[in-house]
Amino acid sequence: MQTFYRLNSNPMKLAVVTNFTPNKTNVSEYGYHLAKNFAKNQDVSELIVFTENSIDQTNTNDYSKINGCTVKINECLDRKTTKNAFSILKAVKEEKPDAILFNIHSTQPNSNSLMSVLLPLVLKLKGISTIVLLHQVKTEGFLNKAFTRLLLQADLVTVTLEEQARLLRENFNAHNVSVVRHGSFSTPVFPQPVKKDEPKKVLAFGKFGTYKRVEILIEAIEQVRKRTEEKIELIIAGIDAPEAQGYLDKVKKSYHDVEDIFFTGYVEENDVKHVFKESTIVAFPYTSLEGNAGILHQAGAYGKATVLPQTKDFEIISQEEGYTGAFFNERSISSLATAIESLIVNDEYRTEVAETNYQAACKNTLASVTSSYITLFKNIIDNKYSYALV
Repeated sequence: MQTFYRLNSNPMKLAVVTNFTPNKTNVSEYGYHLAKNFAKNQDVSELIVFTENSIDQTNTNDYSKINGCTVKINECLDRKTTKNAFSILKAVKEEKPDAILFNIHSTQPNSNSLMSVLLPLVLKLKGISTIVLLHQVKTEGFLNKAFTRLLLQADLVTVTLEEQARLLRENFNAHNVSVVRHGSFSTPVFPQPVKKDEPKKVLAFGKFGTYKRVEILIEAIEQVRKRTEEKIELIIAGIDAPEAQGYLDKVKKSYHDVEDIFFTGYVEENDVKHVFKESTIVAFPYTSLEGNAGILHQAGAYGKATVLPQTKDFEIISQEEGYTGAFFNERSISSLATAIESLIVNDEYRTEVAETNYQAACKNTLASVTSSYITLFKNIIDNKYSYALV
């Protein structure tokens, strides 16, 4: 027999299934900040994070108690096994959460997918309210379609863009889809003026080698250097994408003679703000985009002007969320050089773009995002409670 507990104004015991920093896999940084903001929410009395067993506990010491909320990091997942679904079911039985949020990058099939995508349905049938946050919507391929249909058996599926919701509704006739914006990780910082005696720093941040490639950015900056008197440094902050191991090492060798290129490697969570704050502009040398652009939200939160590719994905984000930048043809070095130059040499234009991005970040912080999820969970639980009384 299913048991439903009506929460009303009572704080809830919430579980989040997610990758987690310092894990370098997809949506791990988002999972880290999402969990931290849930813990700060007064409507959450206890938070359990179901994550991988590679977590360094020294990075989660600040999680034991936040604003009176007890936080548990349950390392019940392992990418090397196909039994993760059973591990989560066991952990859920022990922890007994009121609701569970699944933070999922995409429906791309892997060894853990088949059982894992059944979990939201199984837990819903057990009476636990389930929401799936799906960062990337894929509608091509049999397995992608099948896995998406299974995830849609959750109480609710959320996406971060209206365009993603449209795809789910039109391709899967889905009625349990809501848009909850991505949100900015930190409290937005108003744009700061650049000191005139310092070099201009162009930042590229992320996991590189697939749709994010830095060769075009290096070539473009070389062009800007030749035709301006600006001293420009390029900061490439991040690591190889999992599918492109060795990519950045090859870039270093190919451009070893180019001055003022700095490769930071993996940026620890506590150092991210320093990397962004020290930059003048943030460049996105992308040919496409998987889901929403988390790094764009970070750039906005730190009050930075951006250089953005003229792809459909970025146009959608710009239209829906209000971010902007100096746009360029993603296949053209000269177009990228022109975009970079426009922000580097024109302080007024750079400030205008930075302030627009700052305002966009202010509209949707992760604090407001987590509050939206709490409201959605309470609605789901109240509806189940009302249904059980009929």
